[in-house]
Amino acid sequence: MKEKILLLGSKGRLASFIKKIKPEVIGYDKEVDISDKEQITKLIEKEKPTLIINCAAITDLEYCENNPEECWEVNALAVKYIAEAARKVNAKLIHFSSNAAINPINEYGKAKLASENFAKPSGLVIRTDIYDTKTFIINKLLFTDEKLNAYNDAFFNPIYMGTMAELIFKLKDKTGILNIVTKERLSFYEFALKICEIFNIDQSRVIPVRYNENQKVKRQKELYLKPDINISIDEDLRRLKDDIKR
Repeated sequence: MKEKILLLGSKGRLASFIKKIKPEVIGYDKEVDISDKEQITKLIEKEKPTLIINCAAITDLEYCENNPEECWEVNALAVKYIAEAARKVNAKLIHFSSNAAINPINEYGKAKLASENFAKPSGLVIRTDIYDTKTFIINKLLFTDEKLNAYNDAFFNPIYMGTMAELIFKLKDKTGILNIVTKERLSFYEFALKICEIFNIDQSRVIPVRYNENQKVKRQKELYLKPDINISIDEDLRRLKDDIKR
C-alpha cells in the first residue's frame, strides 16, 4: 500500500522540517479543531492515511496553566480522539510528548502524560525536547550580541528539529514510548557554552545563574531523559550549523 501521511499542526516549527523531507504530506492546522471528536474523526476517515503525525499542541506553559481546560482538551483528549480514529482506518499514529511529562508538576506536563497513555496502545510516542534557531538560548546567542543568563542547576538533553524530522521516518514502525534526545545530560549553562563552542561565540557572554523557583509556572529542574538513540550534542549542533549555512 502506498504511504499517505496526514500531518496535524502542519504550520508549526517541527512540521516545517517534516515537510522538507516529505513535501507530499497532507497538512492540516487551525482549519481543523483536533479537540472536536466528530470533526477530527471525519477528517481522518475522509483522508484515510496510513500514517498520522501529530505535531499539534499548546506548548505555552503559562497559557496552559491559565487555561487548564483548553490545555487538557488539545494536549490530551484530542490525542485520544486521533488515536481512536487512526485505529478505525488502520493508520499508524506518531505523537510527540515532552520531558515535562515525567513527574509532571504543571498543567502542560499533566496533559502530556495523559496523551502518552492515549496514544501508546498501538502508536509511537516520541518523548523529547526539541530546538531550532527560534529557541530562546540559540536565537539570543546567534543573532544578538547580548549577554545570556543560563541556569547552571537545571538539566536537560535537547535535540535539533532537523535531526528529529529525519528520525521520525526511521522509527515510524516502532510502537510504545521512545525518548528521542541527545545523549549528554547538560545544564542550560553547559548547553549555551556548547553553542558558543560550535559557533565560535565568545563564551563570556554566557552568565551562569541559579534556577529561579519563583516563576509563574512550576517547572522541573531535572528534565533529562535516558535516550533511546545515540547522538551527541556536538554532532547535533553541527548539523544545525550546517543547515544555517545552506
